[in-house]
Amino acid sequence: MHVSSAISVYCWLTLSIMRFYAVKCPIKYRLMWKEPQMALIGVVLACATLESWILVTVKYFQHSCDDSSDKPLLATFFHLSDLILMLIIPSLARLILDMTVFISVYFSLPGNSFTKNNKSTISTLDSLELRIKRMSCVETNLELKGADLQINETFVIRSDKYAKNRNSIFFRAIIISAINLMLNMPAILQRFLVTIDYGHNQNAILDALGSHYENIAQLLYFSQFACNALYLSTTIYETMGQGSAI
Repeated sequence: MHVSSAISVYCWLTLSIMRFYAVKCPIKYRLMWKEPQMALIGVVLACATLESWILVTVKYFQHSCDDSSDKPLLATFFHLSDLILMLIIPSLARLILDMTVFISVYFSLPGNSFTKNNKSTISTLDSLELRIKRMSCVETNLELKGADLQINETFVIRSDKYAKNRNSIFFRAIIISAINLMLNMPAILQRFLVTIDYGHNQNAILDALGSHYENIAQLLYFSQFACNALYLSTTIYETMGQGSAI
């Protein structure tokens, strides 16, 4: 469960990074091919490796697992490190990236994201035309001059209609990401309170908050996985059909 939870959190962080990259470097973003797949493989391997501490501090009992009672400080250290590295840091990074995307899309002048640095050099004319068609976010005017076949790229910003559609897709993705983050917060708080209370009077703080807090936190935590389906059905599939996946 720890590994799958960490993978889920970092996959959502990867989506936030891709949205940020799509806004700041739209042309380079369109030219990505294997990078997302490699990022996913890296996330899975890294999370599985970093969560291997469970094999050291957790012992199996009949029909259950629990922390080793002879290593309370070590268990607390690993739990707190896992909480910070696998939940708190990526959640804060998602919040910062999504806020940056929101501000860039809705509070910047049109066309600010199309900078000179985004006009990447492409080796052949056919490759350029294919990428531009699939991207469908700019129009290009190519002039072939003599034997040098020099290419001049003229980028024209999309119409207001397309810009509004693009902005709505970004906004929808950010809302779903924010909902997912909020549903995770109670479980993160619960784990933090249990960790800092470990070895003293475990669950005393949670008991003070109310006996139903843990149940509510777990319900919200597992409900957040519905955001995966919501994101796929309302963002990924739609934008793939338009050639502008986020």
